[in-house]
Amino acid sequence: MARYTRAVFITLLLFILVTYSSFRFGDVEPRIPHFYTQQPKQDPALEFKAHTGGLKDVQNATLGFQKIFVVNLPERPDKLDAFSLAASLTGFRTEVLPGVKGETVMNKTLPTLNGLPEKKKERNNVIGCWRAHMNFARRVLNENLRTALVMEDDADWDINLKNQMVLLAQGTQYITGVPSGTRPMSPYGDDWDLLWIGHCSSTIQSGDQRRFIIENDNTVAIPEHRVNFLENAINTTKEGLDPRTRLVYQAGEGLCTYSYALSNRGAQKMLMHQSLMKKWVPIDLGLGVMCKEEKNFKCLGVFPQLVDSHKGAGETNKDSDILDPSAKSEVREKGYTFNIVHSTRLNMDKLIRGEKPVDSEDWSQFPDQPPVEGPARTRTMNRQKR
Repeated sequence: MARYTRAVFITLLLFILVTYSSFRFGDVEPRIPHFYTQQPKQDPALEFKAHTGGLKDVQNATLGFQKIFVVNLPERPDKLDAFSLAASLTGFRTEVLPGVKGETVMNKTLPTLNGLPEKKKERNNVIGCWRAHMNFARRVLNENLRTALVMEDDADWDINLKNQMVLLAQGTQYITGVPSGTRPMSPYGDDWDLLWIGHCSSTIQSGDQRRFIIENDNTVAIPEHRVNFLENAINTTKEGLDPRTRLVYQAGEGLCTYSYALSNRGAQKMLMHQSLMKKWVPIDLGLGVMCKEEKNFKCLGVFPQLVDSHKGAGETNKDSDILDPSAKSEVREKGYTFNIVHSTRLNMDKLIRGEKPVDSEDWSQFPDQPPVEGPARTRTMNRQKR
């Protein structure tokens, strides 16, 4: 009888502990028998819903990545000062990835000399930039990071970046085929190699009709205020979309490396591919070729971009890390950043004073844009089966 009572007591205690754990760790998904689940409808796009628990990670100090790096030449502490201030006001932290001077890179360490610019300054520029981004990929592997983001030290973004990244994460989960309501390891999904959030032009992978559409977004510049450099760049008007619409998609070509993320497997592929190229192309074009042509290299894009390059007020030769600072320079009366509506760099004084953006026009580079009524809306289209 005592043995039976003890067994009942132990069983009851285990039941209480398991029940308590299910309440204490509420983000654990319940295991539902298959015969209780609803059969999916024909179009899974209509049923897609990102896991809200994972999306919370996007609001952390590394924007949902394991680390964020900023590329900066040691002799440009002024750029790092401004970048660090902007990042702190937005609420994320970075580690410095030292920039590389092209003249310090020996020819024998390059995959090829074929196609390099003849002019010394241009040659050193493309080599140094290429080596710095290769170092980023290597850092991802050496530290065994699942994901990492890199930004250039003149990057700028909207004061609402964290909210934008939450919507982006919903879109990347959709494009990568995360089952509705399932929590991936990364809030951006787990089936991608490169996530290009800061560029100066982007295209959608040919033949891919999947789109995650963010409508009625007051952080989107209307087409008249956008600047992109590829002739075949995305045109939301031709896509039949409202002017204040942002897209998330599988990316093809891209230009400029203002900011992008790599997964661990993406870093492996980037290092191998870039180390074996037969004809030299700048790193942004090289990544664009990989995105467009390598079937085993999956790139995700967002347009209009979330990060762009800031041009500050003052002498224009400060923009470049290459030009002689003593050379003659024009003076820019007012700073600007292409494609970013509520520029963090241009609003740092307000942010430091603790002001809140009650009126969007007071914080906008483009106060002539028609106002947006209500919150942003999201919808999906043409999700393909994995």
